[in-house]
Order: sequence, then C-alpha cells, then structure tokens
Amino acid sequence: MKTKQLIALSIIGLTLFACEKDKDDTPTPASSNSTQSTDNTISFTGADGTVIAVKSLSDVGIATITIGTAIGVFYDNGSLVDVGTVSAEAIDLTKNANNNYTASASATSPTGISYTDPITWSVSGANGFSSFSENITRGFPTANAVNSPGIVDKSDGYTLSNTAISNSDSVLFSIGNVTKTMSANTTSCTFSSAELSGLANGSNFASIAPYNYSNKMISSKNIYFVNEYLVQKMVSVQN
Repeated sequence: MKTKQLIALSIIGLTLFACEKDKDDTPTPASSNSTQSTDNTISFTGADGTVIAVKSLSDVGIATITIGTAIGVFYDNGSLVDVGTVSAEAIDLTKNANNNYTASASATSPTGISYTDPITWSVSGANGFSSFSENITRGFPTANAVNSPGIVDKSDGYTLSNTAISNSDSVLFSIGNVTKTMSANTTSCTFSSAELSGLANGSNFASIAPYNYSNKMISSKNIYFVNEYLVQKMVSVQN
C-alpha cells in the first residue's frame, strides 16, 4: 500500500513572526528547519486524501498568538490532484500550483479559521473524487503551553515538555527539523545531544503538536480527517 503524506502545519506570520492508532497505519512525521515556521508531516498508509484542521498557540516572546489553519491533499496514482473546491468551516482553501490545498491567517483574517463543533469539511469533487460533506464530531486535542527553557544547548540535550495534553492519538515533538512521535497524551520528550547535533545555532521553534484522526471510505476513496492542536515557543539553539 502506498503512503501518502500531508504537511500538517505551516504558520505564516503577519507582523510578529512568519504566519503561512498504533498499527501499520501509524502516522510517521518529519519536519523542515526554519527560524520562522514549523512544518510537520503526517502520513497514513493507504490514504487517498487527508484533510487537517489545526489550532495553534504560539509564544514568540513578546506575544501569544492563536490561529486556525487547514490543509488538504488528494492523490491519484501517487500524484496530487485537483478535487475542485475544498472548504473547512465554509472557508474555501486555496488550491496551490502543486494541487495541495491550504488556508492560513492573513492580514484580513489574522486569526484564520474559527473552528466550531462539529468541524465541517466539504469537497466539490473532481478527478475521481466524489463530492462530499463531512462533520467531524471529535474535538481538537488540548495542550498546555510549552514550559521548557528558552535555551536549547545541543551538547546537553533538551527536554521539550508541557504539563497536560488530552484527547490525542499521537503527539509530535519538534525542535526545528528534529521531530519525534510519541504515544497519546505524552507530555514530555527528551532529545539527545546526538539528535540535536545537526541543528543550526540561532532562533528556532520548539513545538508540541497532539493530534487525533479518523478515516472514512467515501465512494471507494479512503479519506482521513485530522484535528491538530499546536503549541510552540521560539527558542535559541546553541552549542
């Protein structure tokens, strides 16, 4: 079975910072290093499409910002395809040149999508995907703010933590491009000096991202629905 991947979150900044179950199908994460954003990847074996709703809380030192974003990807023979209009909470996502769909905060909508219960997804359909509208009744995970130190000393290793997480199936812990996936509701993850050795010195994000998911066969297409809650803070990486 093919593994399909989804970029789970791109925080794209406005003024303070740049804003944009334990089986064979367990998601496997990765992330890209950036001093201005955190990109995590969640993948599901056998997924024909994945949509993700994200609530994020970011501590950037001078303020805390909460935003709602969304991403969708749909595949045909391993390639991303256009499936018409994709919307989350009646907000149309933007179809990008590579056929992935995104919605992020903007100057006119600084807090992004306002999610309610249930979360409503709609797809108009194209390229073998039928139109559908799906209400996701399982709520977002919750997570307290990151309470780890603001200095990441690579030679000492680093423990990324908070005090409470609930309603998750897995938790992504990331420092820049170094990411680990832990079991449901895990609140702490230690990165060794060896694991951190490749990080560039300077500012980066330390992120904790609990998520839950469900899937449904819709007209023979296996569609995954993900809810993610991201907490992160800017840290200084040093030797």
